[in-house]
Amino acid sequence: MTSPKPNTSNPKPVSPSPSTSIQGIGYATSKALAVQKAHVHMVCRNKVRGEAALATLRAEVAELSGGVSDGANVSLHICDISSMAAVKALSDAYVLKGDPLHALINNAGKP
Repeated sequence: MTSPKPNTSNPKPVSPSPSTSIQGIGYATSKALAVQKAHVHMVCRNKVRGEAALATLRAEVAELSGGVSDGANVSLHICDISSMAAVKALSDAYVLKGDPLHALINNAGKP
């Protein structure tokens, strides 16, 4: 698998939100989007694991982008997506901020 290359021709960052972003496809999606300078909102259930994934992702984005991005365009949101009350609270808080959401990437699931 080749590493994503930074997109320096797109001046308008998008704001996608992959759910469950601490490992696997969610983490890889977050990283690929962050390298492209998208404003990524990682949604994770576990704060400790989420913060560790965010720190690792930011370091990897800085390395992959050759210094074009430092990963500061990635935010972490803690939410247990199995709880509708928690999902509503997260969505209400996001809407109040007034930031756009261009894509919602749902990849969380239980085996």
